[in-house]
Amino acid sequence: MSNLLFHAYKNARNVLSGNDETGMKVFPGMFDSDVVSLSHGDGTRRPQCGIISAGVLALLDDRYSPDDYHVMTHNAELETWIIDDFKADGIHESLANNIVLSHGSTSLFDAIFTYYIGKGRRYLVPSSFYHNLIKWSALYHEQLTCQYTKIENDYKLTAEELSKSVSEKEIDTLFLFNPTQTGAIYTDAELMALSKVCIEFNITVFVDSVFSGTEFNDEERTPQMAKYFTQYPDNIVTIKSASKFLNLANVRVGWACGGENIIAALRDICSAKNPSISNVALEMVKYGVLHCHEYIRENNLESAQRARIIDASVYDINNSLGEQVINTTHKPAAGHGFLLDFDYLIKATRGRIKSGCDLVAYLLKEQKLSLSPADSLGFTGCKVRVAFSSVGLKSTYLDSEYERNVAMDSITIGHVPVTALSIPRRQHTDYFDAGRGILDHSLRNPLRTALANLLKK
Repeated sequence: MSNLLFHAYKNARNVLSGNDETGMKVFPGMFDSDVVSLSHGDGTRRPQCGIISAGVLALLDDRYSPDDYHVMTHNAELETWIIDDFKADGIHESLANNIVLSHGSTSLFDAIFTYYIGKGRRYLVPSSFYHNLIKWSALYHEQLTCQYTKIENDYKLTAEELSKSVSEKEIDTLFLFNPTQTGAIYTDAELMALSKVCIEFNITVFVDSVFSGTEFNDEERTPQMAKYFTQYPDNIVTIKSASKFLNLANVRVGWACGGENIIAALRDICSAKNPSISNVALEMVKYGVLHCHEYIRENNLESAQRARIIDASVYDINNSLGEQVINTTHKPAAGHGFLLDFDYLIKATRGRIKSGCDLVAYLLKEQKLSLSPADSLGFTGCKVRVAFSSVGLKSTYLDSEYERNVAMDSITIGHVPVTALSIPRRQHTDYFDAGRGILDHSLRNPLRTALANLLKK
């Protein structure tokens, strides 16, 4: 484990909690009730009411029970959808047909590290990864190296960078996030080039694609690297989950496909650590993927709108300050986060603010505004991530009475009624207006004010 990476992770956790280096709370943190948080990575809105009703029905289904593990139980319809979804990505059936379901993508990563215990693997991950990857690798005492990528390619890993890292650091395992944590999507050409390097050097690839399905462009589908590994099935695993595109992070369902041998090993580990997955969770996910296409589309459109709000706010802030203090060259095409580059501040503040952690701590102290340090996502310099999707999340809980009525109808007729797919007299913007206002105000006022004060000192 790189000391630099672990320090970045630990420092970011401390700062977001309002703690000093000893772990003592000394200033406001992102979880404080009076702090405006643009750091929370929750959902875009409450799950669609049909999903909730599907969970209620599953809990009442007397074929299953909370007291019975049901280890060998399969949700056939959901598994068929998952396989077909992987095939729609262009992944050959020799990989797509081999799937494993687990308690979220976190459990799959845990299984990966468990599988490699004592094997001396050397892992590489490019910038814009999920911060907890650092913690997971540290828990298993594994060697994780970050390839710090460049803005010119939206911080996506290039074949040249990968080839150099493999040669210099003897890398044998690659973690690739696609889409990335800051919303970049790899192209087919980029994935093909990376695949050639991986195959040449016998690198095993684990692709985290949990943000697939959140693409802003309704006609765009995230390309998958596994389509180039048909002849090398046990060298790649593709991971997805219901957390992001269905807003079911707390339901904990993830899945993956790959070669028969590697998937069998991961399945064995997952079932040993978590003997079964709740049928309630599986039924909720199944309903979502089969019926909630418009709900997903609306959420993705909202994410695109919020990215535009951030871009416009930054433009106005820079104009107000008379300098390009914030750079937004790297814009998201998917996902729930927007990277803001404040490298200008390093020189302008004569080194008082030199990292994302420094800036986040300053904003928490001065304005009770929380952004996420990008230090622990594999970025250098002074950069932060705005987690825009869940801003104003609680204001999306508008349909509690309707939810109860749909649930009661579901119990009466034995299935989720078609009325669950449409909320009478409700526009989807009704769910999001409050969050948009909080996001826009937080950037144009507290952030701008804090920056203006900082530059005066």
